[in-house]
Amino acid sequence: MSPHRKIRCLSYGLGAIGRALALRALESPWIEWTGAVDIDPAKAGQDAGQVLGLKSSLGIPVSDDPEGTLSKVRPEVVLHTTSSFYEEVRPQVLAAVEAGCRIVSSAEELSFLPLQHPDEARRLDELAKERGVAVMGTGVNPGFVMDRLVLDLARNCLEIGNIQAERVADLASRREPLQRKMGVSSKDFQKELASPRFGHVGLRESVALIAHGLGWKLDVVEEEKKAILAERDLSTGSLEVGRGEVAGVEQRGKGFLSGEVVIDLLLQMRIGALDPHDAIVVEGAPSVRMQIPGGIRGDEATIAILLRAVQDILSEPPGLRTATGLGAFDEIPPVPRRSG
Repeated sequence: MSPHRKIRCLSYGLGAIGRALALRALESPWIEWTGAVDIDPAKAGQDAGQVLGLKSSLGIPVSDDPEGTLSKVRPEVVLHTTSSFYEEVRPQVLAAVEAGCRIVSSAEELSFLPLQHPDEARRLDELAKERGVAVMGTGVNPGFVMDRLVLDLARNCLEIGNIQAERVADLASRREPLQRKMGVSSKDFQKELASPRFGHVGLRESVALIAHGLGWKLDVVEEEKKAILAERDLSTGSLEVGRGEVAGVEQRGKGFLSGEVVIDLLLQMRIGALDPHDAIVVEGAPSVRMQIPGGIRGDEATIAILLRAVQDILSEPPGLRTATGLGAFDEIPPVPRRSG
């Protein structure tokens, strides 16, 4: 890509992450931000500058007509931030692919679509190849800290026995919608737990991304969720949590080979976490250990990763891609397993 050529981008979705991403895209010297699509009646038809909280207008109205806008604007890359779940984003993604646009999406299920939607993944891969465009789901998690970074460390190993990653995050300073999504102050945790929208989405995809990058064919991918109870009274400023009430959620994703856990990912997101961190252990030959004190802040890192993916996706081959540099259906020789 010429260092002087700007990449034409369209924002699809102006929620909290979408707005922050659009503002950064507007400031970027290598992005030509061409507008936004959002079906929210409170945003559609409004000047994009107003929706983004700018002091001046941009002269670009937010559109609620995706197909018409894609056809008119013809962006090279769509910055997609609407939902975690493929069943909801399917028509949005397909419309962009049909219009010949590359897609960088924060949709967690799209980070490794074959795991939960294998038939849909195959159809999307074939359509993207027909249209000559790449589609990628990415972000900080999934997309980096519990999968891509793990694989980068694992490249140091001739053999691998098992992989463990741990992410502990303090929700005290995070957005209230995220706090509530993670169960903070929940009065009916078990009922909320039954909803696929509850808790972090994408932990299973991270397990599958690691296995895919190692060439391992997992037998089973499992996930567990449970409440983390407050040991003392806590406050986030907007939410109050008493001792013994729900302060957050713990999730564990596991990948099995021949009945053995070979990938074990632990995520704790709560208010009052005393030691926030990201940690990775790859047991192998040689073994590798890494810890990031304080951990990587999710929102800021996700925006940075999505922005940089705009450049990356221009050189990606057409099809359904992953943040690890592989196509979703690429086959690679498996990394040898270490016994004992």
